Amino acid sequence: MINIGCLYKENDCIFVAEQILPKIDDERYVLCYKTQLLREDFLRGVTNAYVKCEKPFILSLSELETKSKVDIKCLNCLYFLRINLLQNDKYCTCRCTQHCYPALIKCVEFAPDCELFRDVGQPYIKSKCNDNFIKESLNALFTVYKFNAGEVTKNDLSIAPMYGCLNGILDETVFEDIFSNIIDDNVIIVDGFNSVLNGLESSEGIAYKISNSEFDYNFYVHECSLKFNIAFILEQSKKIICIYNESIFVLELEI
Repeated sequence: MINIGCLYKENDCIFVAEQILPKIDDERYVLCYKTQLLREDFLRGVTNAYVKCEKPFILSLSELETKSKVDIKCLNCLYFLRINLLQNDKYCTCRCTQHCYPALIKCVEFAPDCELFRDVGQPYIKSKCNDNFIKESLNALFTVYKFNAGEVTKNDLSIAPMYGCLNGILDETVFEDIFSNIIDDNVIIVDGFNSVLNGLESSEGIAYKISNSEFDYNFYVHECSLKFNIAFILEQSKKIICIYNESIFVLELEI
């Protein structure tokens, strides 16, 4: 099977299969580029990336099928995405390495020995939430607390956020400080909770729950780190932890 955007190897040459070309004389061809390994590029925030170099060359599909694919651990990771260059600035990217500084060059980035690796055969089990409970929880939240221009108030008094401005994602120490003592069986995640301020619609598509045993820092990095308005509802603990405009608020769930 041919994978566009993946790396192949021939002798000491590693190349990327970029694009399948139109059929010529009943044969399909693939546009390929040789690559070189870029260990670090601080300017672009890229590490361990294969970058295109030299002029492109063409292989037939039958020729490409005889080449060996490069065994990169990321290719078997749940969070490694294959992307067509024609639509994006990069061939492939990994959520765990690119959430802060996306590559500005056309490359295939990977992380050998990545601690955030999760096999594609082990996805997180996300369960559907009770829609009425989500509505009641958010309604109670918005009745007691007011969210406006990044500020949260209660009885017209401003509530100070924890840890100051995040300036990015939570680091592991902060995450553990907030979530390490959870007693709940499940954590309910509501993505874009503030979008329902003007009318509580169905939570389908924005809310799900995950077991406490699966709710760890890896889960946060992979599933929640790109969300700036996200709520974690702890039903048993009667708390809602909100990441709102890059600030953290731990609020009482009065329901």
